[in-house]
Amino acid sequence: MAQLTPSWRATLTRARVAIGLFAASWITVGLVAQPASGSPPNSSSGSGWVYFPMSETLSHTATSTVPAGSIDKNGVCHPEADGSGTGAADSSTNASIEVGLNVTTCQAQYVTGRVIGSAASAQTKGQQTESGSAEGSLAPPGAVDPTGYQRNRWLDPFNIQVNAQEQWVSWTDSGGCVATWNVSWKWSWFSQDGWSKDFGDAPNGAVCSYTWVSNDAKFTNEYFCSGADTHTYFGISNGNYLYDTLEGHSNGTYSYDFHDSTGGGCDTLLHHAHNDST
Repeated sequence: MAQLTPSWRATLTRARVAIGLFAASWITVGLVAQPASGSPPNSSSGSGWVYFPMSETLSHTATSTVPAGSIDKNGVCHPEADGSGTGAADSSTNASIEVGLNVTTCQAQYVTGRVIGSAASAQTKGQQTESGSAEGSLAPPGAVDPTGYQRNRWLDPFNIQVNAQEQWVSWTDSGGCVATWNVSWKWSWFSQDGWSKDFGDAPNGAVCSYTWVSNDAKFTNEYFCSGADTHTYFGISNGNYLYDTLEGHSNGTYSYDFHDSTGGGCDTLLHHAHNDST
């Protein structure tokens, strides 16, 4: 599909500037817009809060308010998202979705739970992708073949995924050690909306107790915000290269961690979502 022309990109920029001004009016008067579905966040109705629609429908929900990033010397919040966890072969898909951001205090509200459906607007649109894989063997294949998966993504105010980083691991287990392993990864970005991938890295491997894949990436859009480039990062937080990592363990479980962030102009219009599953 063809790239958007400069005139269309300019139109999108003007629309986003209007959204930014609308968000600023929310902040000024201290209004609260509730998420479209799922459990609403805690009733923090003070000034500075802007809420985003839910990108997925969840069950078994919980809500939390956490630090959301760093405030620069000009008093501007630049969102970050950090998390970690473990999972087992229970066939459920878990999610942690940002539903609110306080641009004054740089705090975020998240709803966590099990995925039972996705909002239509959260589906990928005009995505360009790049993927890779690796495999290896430490011993003859074993009898067990568990899997693990994590996806981290940034979404715009319309709940459209602008870019994402996905990771998969699978392995066999023999005598309490990883025997064979396979890892893969994929980056996606909304190229028709002006997003481009600057770089990405994918170290991976295995030892007796686990196999792993680690990724980082940076994306840029020069049209998202009038007068300034907008950046999103995976595995990079506050300028530190930390990687988003997915591990498969010889006991049949998986674990993950992620350290994602944004920067540049209008980056508070973006919000973060995480999924993990077997």
